[in-house]
Amino acid sequence: MDKTQLSEYRRPFPCKTCSGRGFIFDTNPHSGNVESSETCSACKGLGVSPEGERQAKWDGRFLQLAITVSFWSKDPSTKHGAVLVRPDFSVASLGFNGFPRGMADGINILENRDEKYRRVIHAEMNALLNSRESFPLGPGWTMYTTGPCCARCMVHLLQAGLRRFVSMPATSEQRARWESGHGLQYAGELRAEVIERSVDVS
Repeated sequence: MDKTQLSEYRRPFPCKTCSGRGFIFDTNPHSGNVESSETCSACKGLGVSPEGERQAKWDGRFLQLAITVSFWSKDPSTKHGAVLVRPDFSVASLGFNGFPRGMADGINILENRDEKYRRVIHAEMNALLNSRESFPLGPGWTMYTTGPCCARCMVHLLQAGLRRFVSMPATSEQRARWESGHGLQYAGELRAEVIERSVDVS
């Protein structure tokens, strides 16, 4: 992908304000960084307030639930969980990475990397498919995941109306993939809110 040809490309930079990590999107693909004083939409909108603290508490709870759900996956190498949450903080659906219902998922297939990748449905897509909501979703819905969304999942979630995404911090390997079409790029094009938060899993 030639980013110099993407007029709407938005490069993500960590917010310098929040204890989690919301993202600022820079429209210039050649810039070196954004001003350290800039903050994400969550910090600008909520600040240090009772509402902001309440949202952060619920974010932590739903991330912990996503971690629990991730252990339901049969994948021996990668386990991810997702929780789709309504604006009133009620859970709409859960999902984890796995094969379609009824499809064989024996260890011989799960350990065949190429075959597994052809069959697997990602956690956030399963959460979306498991929900019984009408699309597009309205404002205030959030998808919680144990890792950042890939590009393919992100565009489907954006099409479903989601504009808020909260995940556990990305690994260094995941961050390395951001420059080659990570889902953050597409979230930025629609001004979606993307936040990373660490949670205590002890």
